[in-house]
Amino acid sequence: NTPAWMPTTTSGEVETIEAEEVPFVEKPQIESREVDIRSYVEGGDAKALIPQGLVLSGTSFARKIYSDAMAPDIREGDIVLCSFLPDVSSIVDGGIYAVDSTKTGCVIRDVRCEGDSVVLVARNFKYPELRVSVDEIRSVAVPMQLIRSTFSQRNDYAQIIKDKDKRIDLLVNREFDHIR
Repeated sequence: NTPAWMPTTTSGEVETIEAEEVPFVEKPQIESREVDIRSYVEGGDAKALIPQGLVLSGTSFARKIYSDAMAPDIREGDIVLCSFLPDVSSIVDGGIYAVDSTKTGCVIRDVRCEGDSVVLVARNFKYPELRVSVDEIRSVAVPMQLIRSTFSQRNDYAQIIKDKDKRIDLLVNREFDHIR
């Protein structure tokens, strides 16, 4: 059963969903300093995974978040859907953008304009500010929509288990100390 809000076409007994797909850019391309994200997406190299009917129109690409630099607003594992801006001059000081540069790859940060460069500011204080010259920027996109991940994307499960075991040991030792 198709939701009432999704555009459909009925041909005979088959109901089809009318939706383009949004290109999804994988981690190697996001982190690459050599890949131009706009050319990659517009060239048709990105996998199309997310139906356009589920997202805002005008979305250029989707990407997964691989760090907690913008936490707690954008978390590791979330998928952000972005729309390309015509050029770097469209950046508004203080806005949040997906900036693809030869220096950083494609990162999502708050942007502060300073002359012929932009400063990319993470919301998580653990991450340093990144200064990028306007000449190093290949493309800029506006995050338009967020698909929240409810699962942890942490890959180091062995460390998670060790941390849990340490906490249990600490609690047990405290309890024994209290009993003694």
